[in-house]
Amino acid sequence: MYIKVATERLFRIFAQGIILMWALWISIVFLTDFCNLMVGFGLLPANFPASSHNLDWIHRFFKLYRLDNDLLCLILFSIINLWVMIIAVLYWRAFISYYTCGNYYVYRTLQAFILNTALFGCFLVADEIFIQYQAGHSHINMLLYIFTSLIAFLYLLDKKHQKSSLMS
Repeated sequence: MYIKVATERLFRIFAQGIILMWALWISIVFLTDFCNLMVGFGLLPANFPASSHNLDWIHRFFKLYRLDNDLLCLILFSIINLWVMIIAVLYWRAFISYYTCGNYYVYRTLQAFILNTALFGCFLVADEIFIQYQAGHSHINMLLYIFTSLIAFLYLLDKKHQKSSLMS
């Protein structure tokens, strides 16, 4: 009985660790992209160390079709940055809801994963449109990490699986 309870607890802790990892990672992405956005608006110096330089990528992508317009790039990057911020908030909300309102924990986690998957799916499509295959490799890897994390998360929370694995 003790092993069963301890194992279930470890599964829950590991599942929480997955959510915490994504919450931290996407929050850092948001902060470095936000700093980069502030550099783009001229509010921070160009050599600001916490800048992601992802805005430079957008400029390069748009140059292919001669759309390299500063305002257009800043608007698109602002939208992406807002999307990333929302994903970060959703992951943190999912993490906290485990402790505050457990009934919504899985639902809120799935919301974060869905929005995160959609973001990187859009990046992958954009990589094809703008013929940026090098960036596409990192975006497909991120999608695989997201899917693997989601599968592991759901597997760890599957009570039916836990019972059958403890009996064998």
